[in-house]
Amino acid sequence: MTAATVENGVVTADGTTAKAGDSVTLTVTPSQGYRIVWVEVNGTTLVPTAGEYGFVMPSGDCEIAALFEAAGSGTEQPPVATDVNDMSELKDITESVKSMQIAVTVIVFVTAVILMFAAAVLFKKRGVKRD
Repeated sequence: MTAATVENGVVTADGTTAKAGDSVTLTVTPSQGYRIVWVEVNGTTLVPTAGEYGFVMPSGDCEIAALFEAAGSGTEQPPVATDVNDMSELKDITESVKSMQIAVTVIVFVTAVILMFAAAVLFKKRGVKRD
């Protein structure tokens, strides 16, 4: 494993060597006033779990890279998955799902009413009497 030179932070692994298939945990610590933008292993962005970055050691060479930026600068895009403890994103998704559920319920109800009306008209045309 080799870590690329990083500025404004430190990346450490839980060991200096690993075999293919071993689990490796990285601790990524930004310098004061900086934040983590992304952490990559062989070009693949890692998503943190409980503040640590883990991956399975590949069979070949492994290059670890990280990017830090000044906190609040917002010049780089963070990875798609954010802090698992930040529930605001989940709340937004939940609200969207609830809205979609309501819309689907309304569509199903309206469709059922239209079908019942069409059936009533068809039965009336054919002279079918209801009991």
